[in-house]
Amino acid sequence: MPCIMIRAKKPNCRYDIKGFGMELSKQLDIDIGRINIIMDYFDESDAFFGSESDNLIITLNISETNTLDFRKQLIQTIAKLSEKYFCEESKNIAVICNLIKEGHMFINNKFK
Repeated sequence: MPCIMIRAKKPNCRYDIKGFGMELSKQLDIDIGRINIIMDYFDESDAFFGSESDNLIITLNISETNTLDFRKQLIQTIAKLSEKYFCEESKNIAVICNLIKEGHMFINNKFK
């Protein structure tokens, strides 16, 4: 169950979060009910980017039980789709993947 947190400057264009999730589900054959996306906007005065890039920062939380190949494919697909759905060039997108160890996720009253 990937949990995707997207931090972006207040948009100059209309973001399509639902379209992003639907296409991600379709391209990677992930049940849409397993995808969670949270958008967090910040004002430019509230952030500093020394490189003046990375305007879109995406944090992906996913179980370590997924294969490395799948995780890489997911990261690359998220970055590619972000260009389309969040109006950013690929050079301005950072995707950070945090692995959740087995037994460290609590869902439906169970540790997974």
